[in-house]
Amino acid sequence: MQARDHGATRGGFTLPLPRFVLNPLAALVVAVVHVYLAAEHLLDLFAGAVTWTNIWKGFGAVAGAYVFLAIASRGRARSRATDVARGGAGQGLATTGLERHEVGPGEVAGG
Repeated sequence: MQARDHGATRGGFTLPLPRFVLNPLAALVVAVVHVYLAAEHLLDLFAGAVTWTNIWKGFGAVAGAYVFLAIASRGRARSRATDVARGGAGQGLATTGLERHEVGPGEVAGG
């Protein structure tokens, strides 16, 4: 697995992440797993089993879900920005599944 390492950025040092985590769908799946794990511990906590383990695992998993949802939404925004830059569906154009075709010399537009 390759990891992306951007070194120091404007916000400070960032940790390298495996490429699959930067895929919005993969990050969403990881976030859903975190929500499941958080629910298990928080339900136990609110049912009366007030233990340090349920507290830190429950709220830690909620924080993890938040981070991976942020990664997923950032990747989605990045893919939309790429679509806009390419003149794709991000600009509100109707998509028909056909590629854009520029009319060359001697070709008739719309034909």
